[in-house]
Amino acid sequence: ATPARVSGYFNLKLSNASSGTLSDSTGKATLPAGEETVYASRFNAIYDLIKDTSTGYFGPTSGTNAYEVPYHSIETVIVEAPDWGHESVSETASFYVKLEAWKAIISGTSTGYAAAWDCIEDHFIPSSDGQ
Repeated sequence: ATPARVSGYFNLKLSNASSGTLSDSTGKATLPAGEETVYASRFNAIYDLIKDTSTGYFGPTSGTNAYEVPYHSIETVIVEAPDWGHESVSETASFYVKLEAWKAIISGTSTGYAAAWDCIEDHFIPSSDGQ
């Protein structure tokens, strides 16, 4: 069945593997019983792929900041704003924090979430000298 649209908006309530929920009063969707492990497994597979250093989603590939900064694109030859030469933008940083927030909900550990915020503070926000 197609979900109903109300006033041009759509609302979704997400549940994690331990039955925690994020919601507001405007809508509700739940996972069928037993599906939590399927969705958690799928999320973890995608998470592991993104975080695998061989995929090129994080860089640089060496130095003290190796594999800390999320790239907007894994491509190095696309000439379109942030996609050229493994650049990154605030949108990429926000997606990184969201990815790690969901990982924290599923795994119960917030190490990656803290690392994502450290990355933003270290690489996206200019120091006082750079402002």
